[in-house]
Amino acid sequence: MRTPRLQVVQNPADRTQHGLRWLSTADDSIVICRSQGHNWPRLRPGKARRGIRAVPWRDGSVEIVFTCGECSTERRLVTKPGGVYDPDARYTYSYPEGYSAPKGSELNRRDAFAEVYRRTSEELLAGVRETSGQPESAASVPLPNFQAGG
Repeated sequence: MRTPRLQVVQNPADRTQHGLRWLSTADDSIVICRSQGHNWPRLRPGKARRGIRAVPWRDGSVEIVFTCGECSTERRLVTKPGGVYDPDARYTYSYPEGYSAPKGSELNRRDAFAEVYRRTSEELLAGVRETSGQPESAASVPLPNFQAGG
């Protein structure tokens, strides 16, 4: 079985278009996280740690694995032996299938947010249209009258 070859795009404008085409077909959860950041579970004293697990290592270190509640990306942190927190430890990440953009596509967070907005704007703006073209908060709160020199 042959492994599919990656398509390499040379022209910067073409790279961006190639990336935007990929983004337009990416899973909602991936586009949300790429645009607005991951939904990491938090360590909290006395709380059940949903989305967090501890994996013991042979040397006594513990790998703490945090799973994004949106896209399932995993963020890992390894303690010192004995489970001692290591302030110099760095996170490592494992991404789900389909998370990685095409190599060289030059996508950024704004591109991903534009795609989320494209997917949600009709539903999001429906409420605005129902209030005579103004969001409810703007319709009910008077704006200050600023005058030059006053």
